[in-house]
This record gives sequence, structure tokens and C-alpha cells, in this order.
Amino acid sequence: MSDANELHKYLYLLYYRNIYNFHKNQCLFLGEDTLLLFIKITTTFLMFLIAVLFVEGVCLQQAIADIYTYTDEKGVMHFSNVPTSPKYRLKWREIHFDYKRLSSGMYDGLITEVCMKHDLDPLLVKAVIKAESDFDPTAVSAKGAKGLMQLMPTTAGDMGINDIYDPENNIEGGVKYLKRLMGIFKSDLRLVVAAYNAGENTVIKYKNIPPFKETREYVEKVFKHLNSYERMSRGRRFSPQKANSSDTTITAESTNPY
Repeated sequence: MSDANELHKYLYLLYYRNIYNFHKNQCLFLGEDTLLLFIKITTTFLMFLIAVLFVEGVCLQQAIADIYTYTDEKGVMHFSNVPTSPKYRLKWREIHFDYKRLSSGMYDGLITEVCMKHDLDPLLVKAVIKAESDFDPTAVSAKGAKGLMQLMPTTAGDMGINDIYDPENNIEGGVKYLKRLMGIFKSDLRLVVAAYNAGENTVIKYKNIPPFKETREYVEKVFKHLNSYERMSRGRRFSPQKANSSDTTITAESTNPY
């Protein structure tokens, strides 16, 4: 059922980023009342489509599996998803579609556009989004951070962001905040990423990555994703520093998040 849920989320994101933006642009031509009616109709159709896909997704998840076959001495072909004999050979492999990977890619253009405006590495921003919300624009943390880049309402306000759940606005706010941290910590990515998690004042206090398990694991996670995106993009590595619980010395490490 998780695959079906991920598909629904992807369709929602696709609707939000494309159809909704189209509707806003057409307001001047259609008139507000006509536009609202059009949005209601298309939204109803979308909900119907999601319901159909949900049922199909559940059925497919229950039905699809690896299929094995063998032909006996009488020429009869046998099929099974649970082979009971070494005579069986794999015929068809079950394939799961990675909806999260697809939804993550749909923001690449937007991330690049915002980062070019603020002169920031888009792969760093993508790594932060992956660590913060796993590309879920509706994500809300226990502490109240919201959206793709998990902005706190006060931070969003400081960055001039009104619609914290809108992907474009949220990324704009997160990039502006990262850019500010880059200035404070003289582009030291370790400290910038740590400050994004623990707050700039905390990092300034310790003059290094704070000795908090959550923050150290967060820095590791962001650099792990950054390494992966760099390898996929240009083959260049960033070397994060792994937190040691006994002191603030860190060692280089690179791992693949997938």
C-alpha cells in the first residue's frame, strides 16, 4: 500500500506544480468565478483518478510477484511465485517503481533556478531537502518546521516567505537562509549544515559542530546525500566530517544514501 500512497503524493505534487500554476496564470483571461469552477472540476477529476489508482495499486501490490517456471517430463509447464523445487527457474522479476526518486527529480529545475539567483550550489540544497523532508512539501516536524526545507515559521518570516507550504516559496526561504549561514560561517559547509539544524547561535557558541547526537547525525546525513548527488552529477566528492562523541575532531567519510 505504501507504493500506492507514494503515487498519490506524486500526483498531488504534479498537480500543484503544473496545473495549479497554470490556473493562476489564466486568472486574467477566465475571470475569478470561472477559474474557481474550473479548479473544482479538475480537482474532482483528479480525486477520482487517485481513487482509481489507489484501488489498482493495492491490487497490483497483492498480485505482482517474482514468477518461476519449469517444464516437467510430460511437457507440462508449471508456474509459481513460491518455487518448491530446484527445477524452477526465474521467469519474471517483480519491479517496484520508485515514486520518491521521481518526485525528488521534479524539483530539480526549481532548485537550480532559485540557487542561480542566490549563487548557491543546487546539489547542497537538494541534499538538505532530502535530509529534511525527503521531498514531501506537506511535511511537518514535531517542532513545527514545515515544507520541503522544513522552515520554522519565524525563519520563514525572516526570509520574507508567506506561503510556507508552496514548494517555490519554501525553497526560496531555505536557500536564502543557507546563503546567510554561508556568510556567517565563511562558506564552511560543515558549520553551515550544522547551523541549519541546530541554529547559528549554537554553532557560534561551540565554534564547531555542536556535540549533539541529532546535529552530528544530521550533518552526516546531508553530506551522505551530497556525496551521492555529486557522484551522479560530476563524479566529484565532498568530504564531510564524521562526528566523534569524545571530541570535535571529525574524519572524512562518504557513503551512498540509496
